[in-house]
Amino acid sequence: MALIRSLAVWVIIYAGQCWLGYVNKWNLESADFYMFYAVATLMMVISYVMGRIEDLEEK
Repeated sequence: MALIRSLAVWVIIYAGQCWLGYVNKWNLESADFYMFYAVATLMMVISYVMGRIEDLEEK
């Protein structure tokens, strides 16, 4: 369950950042998308670890 939730977090955060950049007409370059990817991946890892901790506590 933690993996599915963390993947959903990744998709939502990455898509949200790209959407904000598009709506606000930011002059996005390739490096900006790598930064979005890095932030979304970091949040996914944190979400996965927190979810695994919750799963282990339930057992």
